[in-house]
Amino acid sequence: MNKHYKKGFKFSSFTAPYQTPFEKLLEIFKEIITYTSGDFDEAIEWLRQLDTEYKLTDHSYTIDDFIEDLKAKGYIKEEIDLDNGNGKISITAKTERAIRQQALNQIFGKIKRRGSGNHKSKGYGLGDEHTGDFRNYQFGDSLDKVSMTESLRNAQINHGIADFNLTEDQQAFAQTARQFAESALAPYAAKWDREHIFPKDTIKAAGELGFCGLYTPEEAGGLGLSRLDSSIIFEQLAMGCTATTAMLTIHNMATWMIASFGTEQTKAQYCDQLVMGELLASYCLTEPGSGSDAASLKTKNPRSRNGRGFLLV
Repeated sequence: MNKHYKKGFKFSSFTAPYQTPFEKLLEIFKEIITYTSGDFDEAIEWLRQLDTEYKLTDHSYTIDDFIEDLKAKGYIKEEIDLDNGNGKISITAKTERAIRQQALNQIFGKIKRRGSGNHKSKGYGLGDEHTGDFRNYQFGDSLDKVSMTESLRNAQINHGIADFNLTEDQQAFAQTARQFAESALAPYAAKWDREHIFPKDTIKAAGELGFCGLYTPEEAGGLGLSRLDSSIIFEQLAMGCTATTAMLTIHNMATWMIASFGTEQTKAQYCDQLVMGELLASYCLTEPGSGSDAASLKTKNPRSRNGRGFLLV
């Protein structure tokens, strides 16, 4: 006997994927630590308050157990303050990488090709909810609900500033850089300055987005952008952390020099790692008698007598 099934949708109760108690708390912890600018003690205090209110743990797995697991898995480390001898707990590079990865997934995770929808509607809703989406201004909207940043951006796109207009590609560059700055730079900038941290892992993450080889030629692995395109990106990154962006501008200059003027052997040896941020490049300019005035430099690099290299004199 043949069975005939009707086409349609089958609905069932949502079943959340299984997560261990540690995994559940880690997701919450990574969100909280961004709001505390990397302050572990403050983040744990917030987590304890949430646990009290929402019963995140039970007697079989407590917040103290979670802290011990963070130590065992390399997410946090204990440090000794040499000035007063007191100990403190801070997050490790592993935690910073996990936070960056989560931020990038939140920003870019849903940007993927999808099939066309089949949802026909005569109009759009005009709700007043405070969400990440924007709608056109309607008569009667209060000024406090107008996004000035997006409005100025639209004005620049549609009308430009004098004779200067940004292309759609340049707008996309700026948006990507701004999102990276807001998620991977701004939350940690003050901590890096305060504790004299050089964020190598963050620069490597920037390299994965192409920010370490912006105007390096494409044949050397860079993006091959113009200096204007690169300046637009640097402007957005600097809003998150000026010091880190300054290093990225220097790295980009040095990488471009190697890719443009280096020997084939030098380019093959270094360019791939430079444009990915796996190696960092810089250059020497300042002398006692001159600051950034390159024309006043006294240092020279004549070829050595045996012709096998150069000397700095």
